[in-house]
Amino acid sequence: MLAAHPQIRRLAFTGSTAVGRKVLETAAKTNLKKVTLELGGKGAALVFDDANLEAAVGAVAFSMSWLSGQLCMCQSRVYVQETIADKFIEAFKAAYLNTPMGDPFNETSIMGPMVDTRARDAVKQLLDTAEKEGGKLSQGTHPEGKGYYIPATVITGLPESSQLVQQEIRAMRSAKAISSGLIGINQSAPTFDLTLPFGGVRQSGLGREWGTEILDDWTEVKQVIWKI
Repeated sequence: MLAAHPQIRRLAFTGSTAVGRKVLETAAKTNLKKVTLELGGKGAALVFDDANLEAAVGAVAFSMSWLSGQLCMCQSRVYVQETIADKFIEAFKAAYLNTPMGDPFNETSIMGPMVDTRARDAVKQLLDTAEKEGGKLSQGTHPEGKGYYIPATVITGLPESSQLVQQEIRAMRSAKAISSGLIGINQSAPTFDLTLPFGGVRQSGLGREWGTEILDDWTEVKQVIWKI
């Protein structure tokens, strides 16, 4: 395993929080190699009542469906100001539940199947949990053909304590108040700018990638004192 190899001095890992912990633990037990962890999280979109509703709906739907939603910064939950919640939900359902789903080799497909039965069953269990917690499910059509498909699903009415909610000037005030490694204003994930540092906070990551900060993360400062 790379994390345990004594000749490797620097390591970057992208994956789950559980595996990230093991990588960090193994690196510490061997040669104390520096580690950058990019572990993703439970990304959220905030939609206020002065937002461009059409743009917000399109941006969030794209974030949830791009790469079949398999993206560390995917916005899997949405908080909408109550005064526009009904309008947003209606428009979002129309956009997201009609996302083309099918064979990933078909150029018209936006979302494909789950990777295996284990992944499919895990999602089904989450959907069952959502209903038990009082959530209301709306689903798109199930695609024809082989594959471990889960129809596009929108869940509303979940309490803040729900597993599905937790398990990952006003705009500037909100950005300052939110503890997150990446915040986009008037846009949704994926948000890329290679000139800026990228990474998570707390259990979503350790260290930074991209930007000039990566140079500090991947190099060592050497002190040289030369008496003349």
